[in-house]
Amino acid sequence: MKWGGQLITWSSTIIIATLLTPEDFGLVAAAMVLIGFTNLARELGLGSAIVQAPALQRRQAEQSMAFSILVAIAAAGFLFPAAPV
Repeated sequence: MKWGGQLITWSSTIIIATLLTPEDFGLVAAAMVLIGFTNLARELGLGSAIVQAPALQRRQAEQSMAFSILVAIAAAGFLFPAAPV
């Protein structure tokens, strides 16, 4: 799955690079870096912790889901006003 995802990512990058001007492609590249960091921060390893937990209670799963949602909302609240910059 990782290789498939990388293949799709590289293919779409090459297609976008041929369609956009260098300035526009630079803007897309900068946005993708920020999106990558946001996705990394949003996860915070909770998915791996849930999968590896020996005895996970329903409440713990619900709390981790709620935390992930709150982090995503906070990231959106920061990125939306910062987008014009």
